[in-house]
Amino acid sequence: MSEAASGVNIFPNPVSGFLNVSLSREVASVDLEISVEDASGKIVYKTDVAKGSTEITIQTAHLSAGIYFLRVFDGKNTHSYKFIKLKPP
Repeated sequence: MSEAASGVNIFPNPVSGFLNVSLSREVASVDLEISVEDASGKIVYKTDVAKGSTEITIQTAHLSAGIYFLRVFDGKNTHSYKFIKLKPP
């Protein structure tokens, strides 16, 4: 399933500063838990998102360059989205 089809879009990807997360109204119709995990599965960021929020911005400056996974948990299911963090310029 593509990001757009799932109702979650993350950009830019790859990212060097802020990662934007755009949620469809359907996805945003419930409270969500959003986390970022590194390639080893360690949670490096976690936040709760209130019902109705359709835009989230995540600062990635504290992350090392590499592959990460954004996880969106809606209380029943978890959806994962891979993104790449670039080295700072």
